[in-house]
Amino acid sequence: INAEYMDPSDVAAQDFLGTPMAETETVENAVRRILSDNPQLRGALRERWECALFKLVALGGGSGGNSVTIYHSGNEAFLAMWKSISSAKHSICLETYMLGMDGVGRRTISKLTKAAKRDVKVTLQYDHLSSTVSSSLLDPLRAAGGKVIVFNPILRFSQVRNALGFRSHRKILTVDDEVGFCGGMNMTAEWVGPELGGTGVFRDTHVKVEGPAVRDLVGVFCDSVAEAEGTEYHPENRTISHLNSGPFQHRTFEPIADPSAVQHLGDDFFIQVLESNVFRRVHRAQKSIRRAINTSGSHVFVSSPYLFLTPRARLLQSLTDASARGVDVRILTCGETDVPLARLASHYLYHHLLERGIRIYELQHPTLHAKAVTVDGIYSTVGTFNFDKFSAGRNLEVNFACYHPAFANNLEQQFQKDLKNSVEITHDSISRRTVYDRVIQWGAYKLLSFMTRLVAYDKIKDRTWGIPGVKEIWRQRKARFFHRRSS
Repeated sequence: INAEYMDPSDVAAQDFLGTPMAETETVENAVRRILSDNPQLRGALRERWECALFKLVALGGGSGGNSVTIYHSGNEAFLAMWKSISSAKHSICLETYMLGMDGVGRRTISKLTKAAKRDVKVTLQYDHLSSTVSSSLLDPLRAAGGKVIVFNPILRFSQVRNALGFRSHRKILTVDDEVGFCGGMNMTAEWVGPELGGTGVFRDTHVKVEGPAVRDLVGVFCDSVAEAEGTEYHPENRTISHLNSGPFQHRTFEPIADPSAVQHLGDDFFIQVLESNVFRRVHRAQKSIRRAINTSGSHVFVSSPYLFLTPRARLLQSLTDASARGVDVRILTCGETDVPLARLASHYLYHHLLERGIRIYELQHPTLHAKAVTVDGIYSTVGTFNFDKFSAGRNLEVNFACYHPAFANNLEQQFQKDLKNSVEITHDSISRRTVYDRVIQWGAYKLLSFMTRLVAYDKIKDRTWGIPGVKEIWRQRKARFFHRRSS
């Protein structure tokens, strides 16, 4: 059962695809590894998760023998990333959604430039719409031999619709194909404290991985570059290539009593690198989260700064179905936000979620920016994926997924720590909203919903990415959309 060996267009249409026995055994080895790491699974719950794990592992991008470190502090995460850049010998791949002109952005660019002068192959990609860095600040890096790629630049007014509909939201750093970082932290001063010249606005989570998973992260970075440069996509580059990397050795991890800002969890973790690129019909990050929630039997904890999906969206439906089964479903979102419109749109959904037994909390300070999900203390995912329409249906995203209780325990204890600085949203607080508040929240939700429809139809018309029928699919969607608007 290994869908990843097939074409991405087939993966989107089927949950299971037949494969030769050797490939199926590879998936089975990974499932055995995960079950061995979770001895607390027993009886019906074990059977439920064992069945789900085959589908989860079959999404691909998985490898064993990885060393994992989790950062809940921007200071420690950036010091680790800068140290890795300074020690690079062969290659650096850096992709970020926001690259600032502040001290953090300048320091990062300076270290990349020094690496390029040491003949390290440096590739930097940043999103044009959300970054404030000037081209002149990047000239020394280019002069030193570094490659700078601007994702989907807005060169004229006619490209605004394209820009709003398609952004690279990924945050990736890989060094020498041996060390990789992924999470929610951008290259700006808001993610570090005054000690490093920042403002410390955000509470975020980042993960460092050392091992074969880094090569899968490089593969996702190459996908981003292909999108930015309009080059051909090669599905064979995204395979389950490292499941059997080295012999499996079971290790016992003690429960984490008090998670600190930095927690090195161990050296033998099975990690999946799961990307989302909806324009290539690749939805691995979404599928992984949805399938894990559908398997839940105890609890689901979600941290997402933005929360605006349609009530009929499959992710929200999975959450409400889990709550109906008696699962403890809790969502932590931001009280203070960098996108006020998104917070208003989130409030529009609160009544729908509360009615279905889902508990909602708003972190008061600092501003939540972490994107994490844990299920039953078994499944965990951290990355760039938000529970909003832009992540689910437009932007390029990437997440780490792990099935080890030490990983989940760390995230859940941080979740509980955040709840102490949060306010729970109740039916009483929702009922006290004025008519004006409700109208504003409804308007914000509808406006953001409309913005997600501003898709780059011309871009899709010109490129099929080798997937049969995709041009015709989007032609029909465009026709239906404008027919509804005219009627």
